[in-house]
Amino acid sequence: MDLAGHPVVTGQLVSPVMAGLARALVTVVAAGLALASPAAALPSPKPEPPHIPFTKDIRVAHTMAPPPPAPTFMLNDFDRYFIAKMQSHGWVVVNVATFVSNARSVCGMFRDGADAAFVNSRLVNEVGMNMGDALMFSSTAMLTYPDCP
Repeated sequence: MDLAGHPVVTGQLVSPVMAGLARALVTVVAAGLALASPAAALPSPKPEPPHIPFTKDIRVAHTMAPPPPAPTFMLNDFDRYFIAKMQSHGWVVVNVATFVSNARSVCGMFRDGADAAFVNSRLVNEVGMNMGDALMFSSTAMLTYPDCP
């Protein structure tokens, strides 16, 4: 066939009917090849992703560190003197940390400008002391701690 699709036979003349049949035959053969070729009918597969090697799983024993110890309440010499003074007045100290913390809070309230009536009422209402014990507690704290006015 030439570029226009006409059959070319070297040295022979072809009738128009034969030329038409030849064109039809070429078209049918070409169509058959197109249908018969599965590679041409199916789109090419997508390329595979790159191979990423995986590392070997390694088991690791996890040990948890024990929690840090609770902070210890540090007593200074003034705290020890306060406890001894209150015990000499007949007080029984069950929880040293709370007892000293209350004494330090009393001094903090006095440093912040609170008067004795306010401090003693807090000891009565929040700690549960009676007024006589609150007066002894706050006055002993004032006389014991140097930063307690």
